[in-house]
Amino acid sequence: MPISVGAVIPSIRCETQDGQLDLDVYRASKNLVIWAYPKDDTAG
Repeated sequence: MPISVGAVIPSIRCETQDGQLDLDVYRASKNLVIWAYPKDDTAG
């Protein structure tokens, strides 16, 4: 799902190694950078 610059991000909640991540917590922030990195040694 492509997200354009300036678009409102969808609600995303997921488990991480440090606990639960809820992007709604950051919705009021002026800027948010999301970086996704595929698992090492995978076709992607």
